Amino acid sequence: MEINRKEIKKEAKKALAEPNALIKLIFAVFFAAAVYIAPKLCEAVIRNLIPTLPSPIVELVFDVIGILALAPVFFGMFRLASMISAGNDAKITEMFYYYEPKKYTRALAAYAVTALPIMLYGYFSAYVIRLSEALSIFYMLAAYIVLLLVAAILFLAYCRLYSVPAAVVCGEGQPLKTCFFAAFSATERKSARIYAFRASFILWIALSFLTVGMLFVIFTVPYMLISYFYFNATLFGKEPKAKTKTEVTFDER
Repeated sequence: MEINRKEIKKEAKKALAEPNALIKLIFAVFFAAAVYIAPKLCEAVIRNLIPTLPSPIVELVFDVIGILALAPVFFGMFRLASMISAGNDAKITEMFYYYEPKKYTRALAAYAVTALPIMLYGYFSAYVIRLSEALSIFYMLAAYIVLLLVAAILFLAYCRLYSVPAAVVCGEGQPLKTCFFAAFSATERKSARIYAFRASFILWIALSFLTVGMLFVIFTVPYMLISYFYFNATLFGKEPKAKTKTEVTFDER
């Protein structure tokens, strides 16, 4: 199916215009941001109270805590956005759907798959930058340029994981491996389209920075979340329409 970004965004705006849809997603984004920031603040406090603790160990511990805390929130937010995009009666309590033990395990495993590559690249980048700073400004600038080029290349590969959250959320009841297989199949040879779709939100993100992040929370992220599910509908061969339930059928083949 040909992917029409303009039509997808038009449908996303329709969905957000439904009663309370935007308010629910704003709450979800605020809640997710709070859960994301909390371990960072705790890490800063611990570093100040006990400065003798090894920095890499402290960072690793709180990164793990962050993953454990954010996984159910991340997928709860995506579940809420999925239901709104499908035109279902999405209650705000859907945010906490993945706090149930079995569902939490599912969310944690899926989140680890999507977040781990980013974390590893972050650790690698920090190490390279620290090493280059110890040498000279020339090496530091060269390191930044190389890391940006590597990030751009790796991002194309990372696009293969783009549909994992959608597959996991929309494929509730299906085994995780089936959801992963469906996501990998849906994104096969579509990295460039995914890259272009993500890049199409750059202007909104830039405007969000100008508003000190407020626009990011109250519109940009909700808009991107709904657009994400309509875009994935096209990747899975469905028609992206507001008020129409988008079902993902997974194929074991």
